[in-house]
Amino acid sequence: MGLYNNLIQTKIFSSIAGEFIGEDAFGNKYYEEKLLLGKSQRAQKRWVIYKSGQVEASTIPPKWFAWLHYTSERPLCGEAHCWEKPHIPNKTGSNEAYHPKTSLLNETTHDDGPATVYESWKPTQETPHEK
Repeated sequence: MGLYNNLIQTKIFSSIAGEFIGEDAFGNKYYEEKLLLGKSQRAQKRWVIYKSGQVEASTIPPKWFAWLHYTSERPLCGEAHCWEKPHIPNKTGSNEAYHPKTSLLNETTHDDGPATVYESWKPTQETPHEK
């Protein structure tokens, strides 16, 4: 209940003291502190309200991350470069997380039995130094 109340308080604070800057593809909303009495002597605070309500920093795309951390004055918008891939949040701890072939959590290895990492050595014939 406490986290829900905190989210409500943040939304109320954002509507009063924050200026809505934009929204990303995941539905996260970005705000910046309003200038109430002219130019401030410090950097304006910037924050994000996550769409899911759960704080997950990996859902912030790089262009918005740069703006949140004062790397750019305005959010970096525009056409994506040909070499850019779409942003994918971190899936660690979820059902969609990556598991290597040798992992016990990998569901495909259970069908064929456990995956072997190495083959054990078996002496087949006598080596010359043992004579």
